[in-house]
Amino acid sequence: MARAMVTRFWIRGGITFPLTISAPPSIPGGLEFFTRRIRMTPMKTMTCFLLKSLLALLSWVSVSLPAWAADDEKDFKSLFTGKDLSGWRIMGGGQSGWKVTPDKLVVNSWTKGKPGSDLVSEKTFRNFTLRFDYLIRQGGNSGVYLRGRHEIQLIDDDDSRQLSAVSNGAIYNQVSPAVFASKPGGAWQTMEITILGNAITVILNGKLIHDRVPCPRPTAKPLNANMNTPGPLLLQGRLGDVKFRDMRLKELPN
Repeated sequence: MARAMVTRFWIRGGITFPLTISAPPSIPGGLEFFTRRIRMTPMKTMTCFLLKSLLALLSWVSVSLPAWAADDEKDFKSLFTGKDLSGWRIMGGGQSGWKVTPDKLVVNSWTKGKPGSDLVSEKTFRNFTLRFDYLIRQGGNSGVYLRGRHEIQLIDDDDSRQLSAVSNGAIYNQVSPAVFASKPGGAWQTMEITILGNAITVILNGKLIHDRVPCPRPTAKPLNANMNTPGPLLLQGRLGDVKFRDMRLKELPN
């Protein structure tokens, strides 16, 4: 695996630019690269040594743009106001425990043995990327439905650590996660879901667990079975406590 370090180049005017530089693992000791403050001068004053050294360096290192070069959050829009449940509706005949807390968490409080309710977006979506953090307690069980038809399972499975079609991050009862990526119940976890056509990609806690998996049919208990239309998001609350934060969505071209 290539080793990498981040250095900074300085140009006249005091502007600095971070640059990630990585070297092949075959180089003993990895890469040690330091830069000095170099005043911008006419080309003729630059030494041949500097030019040759730079060319030699670029022949065996790969240079990549820093992560901030692209706005990773561009076009993402928050799905909650941070104040209330505007834009969402309660679904189900059970007790509603959904609320927004003063610290802008979307929380469902659930009482064991009593029917709960789900939360459904008023707006519908077709192709999109959804990002959010979530927390379920030990033994907790929830889920997020894409278009109201495809459930991504949210469940505490840290004790069993088994991959199955009902484990954390599974496309419920259809496709198991490719790798185990769960954190224990009671810990905040991060998920990114992309649905494009009928292909689903999921990243859980930084690990790719589904990569463009075809999903030609709904999972259990969909809002409808019309696979060719947009649909709402559904946050499952009828089976346990769950907390969400920073839920945002980016719509993608159809």
